[in-house]
Amino acid sequence: MKFVVGDGQEGRTVREFLKLMGFSERALRRLKREGKIFLNGQHVGSRAEVKSGDEVAVDLSEESNIEPSPVPLDILYEDDHIIVLNKQPGVVVHPAPFCPDGTIANGVVHYLKQKGKRTGFHPVNRLDRDTSGVLVIALNQYMHGFLQARG
Repeated sequence: MKFVVGDGQEGRTVREFLKLMGFSERALRRLKREGKIFLNGQHVGSRAEVKSGDEVAVDLSEESNIEPSPVPLDILYEDDHIIVLNKQPGVVVHPAPFCPDGTIANGVVHYLKQKGKRTGFHPVNRLDRDTSGVLVIALNQYMHGFLQARG
């Protein structure tokens, strides 16, 4: 995910800038520890200072612990951060002891793996097994928190 530093944000540290963009302290510690923070394409620590026009990027790729399996998905919208699905009744969203595979989570992880993407599965809203409707899935923790904070 990439952000461009505006005039009013000049002189802040990368950490301060990313906090303004909505990253939690916990997420910032993890990104720093894993070396996933970049300033103008160069790996930096969180104390580097930003200037207007700088590009701050974070690598939000993550591994899912959900077993991929092919499941038909009715995708209404997709970008690098979210997938919006039309969920049919009778389909389970998360793997559970009574339904370890064949869920939407298994299908989304399989679909993204086929596309070469390393992302998580973070449903923004809930739909029960027998409920149909639109299901919004964030593909990383940042987008999940961002969307949930906005209700």
